[in-house]
Amino acid sequence: MLCLPIHHLNGWLFGVDVSRVKAEIKDKLITYKKECYQALFDYWNNGVAVSPRAIKINDTQAYQIQKAIKQKCQYNKLHYQTLYHAIYNAFGVKSYKDILASDFDEVMSFIAEFGFHADLIREQLYDIIAECTVHLHNYRELLDKIKHPEVWIVGGALRELQITINRLGFVNSQGLPMFESSTPLNRLNFYNGYRQEIY
Repeated sequence: MLCLPIHHLNGWLFGVDVSRVKAEIKDKLITYKKECYQALFDYWNNGVAVSPRAIKINDTQAYQIQKAIKQKCQYNKLHYQTLYHAIYNAFGVKSYKDILASDFDEVMSFIAEFGFHADLIREQLYDIIAECTVHLHNYRELLDKIKHPEVWIVGGALRELQITINRLGFVNSQGLPMFESSTPLNRLNFYNGYRQEIY
């Protein structure tokens, strides 16, 4: 069995003839060879070679990203953190300063094209209101247990919230209203169909 030392592998791959490989890996091999040429040039002329996939954006690029996000949020009424988190998720980073220089153009395109879908906004708003209702309900129960005099104020706020939401006609993904009233229970329907009884 013939073996190739691991430190010779990159040199061997560099010598593979592009015309003799499968079509699906041809582009990757061409990219690899171009990077090899650049790495050899940088090493022998600059004394160091760095992978373009390891270089993060510079201060100028970071500023351009900040500016693009600010403009996008200013004119589209988006909260800037929403867009930052979308970038973090899409590019697998914890901060915009960790974005790779090779991804800079793609990030700028992502910012320019970013937008909310109306259905997503409706779903998120629906569940935010439902979660607030649960917390308000739990707060009312706590006040009731300690016989706090403000329990009736919270109970009134809950009733007002239910009346307002029912007037707006909020329905979940199954077409059910957010609140279903039946004596003595009220049922809270989350957007995805999950149900919770609230007394």
